[in-house]
Amino acid sequence: MTCTACTAFHFCVLAMNKPQSSNEVRNRKFEPVGKALADHAVTSAPEHSGNFRANASRSASGLMRVFALSLFCGVAVLATGFFLYLSEIDRLANGAVSGPVDGIVVLTGGKARIETAIELLKDGKAKRLLISGAHPGSSSADIRRAVKGSRPLFDCCIDIDNAALDTVGNAEQSSRWAKLNGFRSIIVVTSDYHMPRSLIEFRRKMPGAVIIPFEASAGNSAIERLWADMSTMGVLMPEYAKYLAAVLRLGVREKTKRVAFASALSL
Repeated sequence: MTCTACTAFHFCVLAMNKPQSSNEVRNRKFEPVGKALADHAVTSAPEHSGNFRANASRSASGLMRVFALSLFCGVAVLATGFFLYLSEIDRLANGAVSGPVDGIVVLTGGKARIETAIELLKDGKAKRLLISGAHPGSSSADIRRAVKGSRPLFDCCIDIDNAALDTVGNAEQSSRWAKLNGFRSIIVVTSDYHMPRSLIEFRRKMPGAVIIPFEASAGNSAIERLWADMSTMGVLMPEYAKYLAAVLRLGVREKTKRVAFASALSL
């Protein structure tokens, strides 16, 4: 019995000290590494998530700052341009018309405009007057009665343009009228706020002519009228937008001409 027990104990010890297979050794060797990676993934996941949210928050905050700065700069540029536009209105305020010119063009849009142009014609400042932009259904007699004008003066020296629908059309029709009559100098009569844009269009359509502005609503400066009655903003702001469009349109055309000229020289 004793030998049998010793033999059994001996076999148990051998079994416990039996060499492990290569797979078992390899698995046991990498088990701590796998466990460490798993632990790192678990502990670092919240950290990465937090970093992502922080980066996203910083990006959104940066975009908002860029947007706010761009908006501020845009408003500042537009506001500065608006006050420059008001200054241009005042700069074009009526000066004395030194001598007679060939013709007068008045742009419809108010009774005072036509009356001012007629007074210039009566004073001998020009040979003829064109009333540009009259309603298609309005005749010379209709306009004469509306402004209580002189029939002989209308019959001899005043022409009516019913085709122009806007300021660009006024300039186009006036250019044709001037060419037809051989006129090289023109007095343009319109409201003060409308004058800057009108001059851009007239000088574009009549590049060789002398264009003299004469405002029908001369009086206090545009800035003074604006401070006195803020409701005039409803007239000035839309006209300012149209003025900016005319300036941009003129700039694009001039750049196109320069590019075409440079291309022609390079051929």
